[in-house]
Amino acid sequence: MNRECNRYGLDTVRVTSILKGEDPRARQTLPRRWWEILFPISSLAVMIWLSTLLAKPTVGLNHTWMLLLLAITCCSLFFSGMLLWKRTRFS
Repeated sequence: MNRECNRYGLDTVRVTSILKGEDPRARQTLPRRWWEILFPISSLAVMIWLSTLLAKPTVGLNHTWMLLLLAITCCSLFFSGMLLWKRTRFS
């Protein structure tokens, strides 16, 4: 392994931790840049602007079914997120 690390210019400690099954990037926290907040803020602003253009729908809504579908969607998102966290720790 040391020979290959020297040959390709790799960090021996990092390669050793990867071979042990550890994720060396999980210990690192990268700082956020100022422009990374620009995308969520701009998309939120567009959604708010578009919501001001909406009119009340002429089709009647069944609130029972709407709440049931909302609950099913939220539960599936929650359990999918938990499963993803359990398997990958979001790394």
